[in-house]
Amino acid sequence: MDEIEKKKLINLYEQVKSNDTFSYIRALEKFKKDEYYKFYLFLQSNRQVNSFLNYNYSKLVKLVEYHNSPEVHSKVWDDYNPSYRWRQQRSITMQLFNYLSSIFATVDFSRSNMRGYISLNPEVESKLIRSKEIYFDKNPHHKFIQDLRNYTSHNSYLRIGTEFSINGESDIPKRNVYILKSELLESDKWHSLSKKLLESQESKIYIIDIIKNHFPVFNEFQNWCYLALLQVTPKFTLEFRNELEGLLTFAERVDLARTSLPFNQSYIRYIDLIIKESESRCSIPFEYLTPNTNIK
Repeated sequence: MDEIEKKKLINLYEQVKSNDTFSYIRALEKFKKDEYYKFYLFLQSNRQVNSFLNYNYSKLVKLVEYHNSPEVHSKVWDDYNPSYRWRQQRSITMQLFNYLSSIFATVDFSRSNMRGYISLNPEVESKLIRSKEIYFDKNPHHKFIQDLRNYTSHNSYLRIGTEFSINGESDIPKRNVYILKSELLESDKWHSLSKKLLESQESKIYIIDIIKNHFPVFNEFQNWCYLALLQVTPKFTLEFRNELEGLLTFAERVDLARTSLPFNQSYIRYIDLIIKESESRCSIPFEYLTPNTNIK
């Protein structure tokens, strides 16, 4: 290294030192070891699990809607070449399995992570327990979905059937997918609530209708639990928010925000939004009214 290169390197070092870059790096290292960063990762993990659930639900609904759409009717009901129908049924079966798995991956995550943290605040925990009892513990649709997942895990995959019918008055074909009640009843592992629901169905069970009835409530309850995390220790939540904003401001000042931090100013605004949302929605036990689009 010649003298010119040495001088350039020294000048670079002095420039970095003078704008507090080294101080920021030490602050970043400290942040990644403290409880605020762990809480950030905790919140991110929750949303990641929830995003899998939403993705699998959306994909399942789209597959069924495509299967039922008029534009593929001739392909689905080509009796000379039924392979297209079989492929459609196989895709729906696979996605139904993925959806059922993601539902209870979400439940398992909540049980092992979220509820342990929420239990630190008895008042919030009491609201959680009451909400769960009202909406899920005695909900036959939830128990049926739960048992259906166990059925696919321990008994057999779900054989999807396809049908279409024509209303005599409108002549508009109605298309749908179903599973057979008789096949499900071959298992003796049904919870009393889900078995009662199962026995009340006709011979064909239109599973997508049950899922569409169950998913919005289940998803909103998961969002409520996520918001409740922010109310366990409101003082800590505010400290967490301010710590993130302070570190981000420091990173922006030394021009390292984009390369060193996994969050930006939009995330700070998002935190402000959900803190405000949690204050209003988690002051009472969970109530399902309509889907809330603010929580992502």
